[in-house]
Amino acid sequence: MKLKRRVSIAGVVLLVLLAAGAIAYADAVPLPKALTAFTSNDLSMSEAIQMAQSVACEKRKTTVRDMADETIKAGFVLLDNGQTAWVVTLFDDAFRDPTDISILISSPDGAILDVQTTNIGYFKTIRDRWQEKMGDADTWPLEMKALFDKLYTVHGDSAVPDDTMIQQEQAAGIALQEIPDDLSVDQILYSFSFNSSAEETREQYVWRITIVSEGRKRYQVNLSAIDGSVLDVFSLDEGLGRIKNGYGNDSEGAGFNLEVAAGETHSQARIAPDLNRKGKVT
Repeated sequence: MKLKRRVSIAGVVLLVLLAAGAIAYADAVPLPKALTAFTSNDLSMSEAIQMAQSVACEKRKTTVRDMADETIKAGFVLLDNGQTAWVVTLFDDAFRDPTDISILISSPDGAILDVQTTNIGYFKTIRDRWQEKMGDADTWPLEMKALFDKLYTVHGDSAVPDDTMIQQEQAAGIALQEIPDDLSVDQILYSFSFNSSAEETREQYVWRITIVSEGRKRYQVNLSAIDGSVLDVFSLDEGLGRIKNGYGNDSEGAGFNLEVAAGETHSQARIAPDLNRKGKVT
């Protein structure tokens, strides 16, 4: 009995130590803060990619030749501890059980600071680490959403509006015109995306505004960042779906999935409509 108790206690202690080690490791890995320029003293992009491919080959038990058609994204970043590094992310083109890999490589010394793999379509561990430091991803500044997508997603859909586009407060004012007047607004969440496959110019850059009321996401308004026109309005209450689109039609239960990809900023100025409804903007 005493032996079993000792083994049990030892097991608990081991689990606690492992958990503490995981937390310490997460705290020890610096996070990208912003993209920055690399110099002749830094690792080159090709050197960083070669190092990342070598790590990927070891993890996947494969060869560089097998990765010839993969999408590779490399970004040189300033870390939150003042270091600079390359983030190289390889998106597996395997039909079954693809394993995407992201490697953080210090520059100029070439030290591997972190290696993360995923087979669920996104880097949950990295996302969770960012959320531990910056809060829920829905509340991140647009710049950080864009940085995360650029480094860790294949499309890099999030973007930041330039000064010719509808700005954040303008977008909030337009969105508030589309919800019931008696709805109390606790919080407004923002997402901004570029849509490379848009059929109309006004749909190329889109604000997605989510209205939170009484602790729940109640409405989502998608609007053009080019001219401020409303593209879609959704009730997020279960079972309702789309309640308005930007083509003069109302519909029920329709889904919406904005296809996006990275692209240049729009440079043609547009005039936003007058805004007269006030709400809490965060």
